Amino acid sequence: MPAKGAAVTVSYTAWNTSANQPKTGDAGNHTIKRIVDGAAAASITDTPTELENGEYEITLTAAENSGDAMSVEGSSSTGQVVIVPTKWMNADYSAIGATIAILPLQSTIDDSGRVSSNYLTAYQFAKIEATFSVVDSDDDPVDLSGVTLALTAWEKDTPATVVITLRSDGGSPELSVGGADDNQVTIDGSATHTAEAKQYDWELWDLDNERIVAVGTLTVEAGSAKPV
Repeated sequence: MPAKGAAVTVSYTAWNTSANQPKTGDAGNHTIKRIVDGAAAASITDTPTELENGEYEITLTAAENSGDAMSVEGSSSTGQVVIVPTKWMNADYSAIGATIAILPLQSTIDDSGRVSSNYLTAYQFAKIEATFSVVDSDDDPVDLSGVTLALTAWEKDTPATVVITLRSDGGSPELSVGGADDNQVTIDGSATHTAEAKQYDWELWDLDNERIVAVGTLTVEAGSAKPV
């Protein structure tokens, strides 16, 4: 979901009403404006770029994408060509602060060693924070006390290239074990890991016992950099 106060690129359609088909090659004839929360139409700094088959895109700056309910509309100087408006809703993350925590999650290891998947979400340029428990197929806690954990993540569907590594050991651990049954894993990952808005696959390893105790997907949602 687009974020309020963050740059966003949106697409729209140019339609030839006479031929009843998309209009291509028309970007230079478009005047596109934005509507913020139902106010009067306002200009956009960017100029349209053609994609294909009558589809065009335009980017709003962070300052321009400033409302909750947004839309782009416009006109073409080409006769019989209309611009089909695009509308979207922005999420307002300003009240959340520096982190997004997903609680609680649970990883289950069945009798064959398969592990259930977890879905984590973080905000771009912010820390990765989550806590989840690890249980076996009988829903009994898996004791992780004293083990060394490592979470590795790679861009979606490219497991050969690990781009994020979090560990429970070392001078600045980003993983820890706790809870009454020592089966709760807390992720406290540095914001350096979320510089790019992307989707990653990840695995959490119990290195001492050479087993995977959790797997999942991490989505880093686009956002603006922290003010300095």
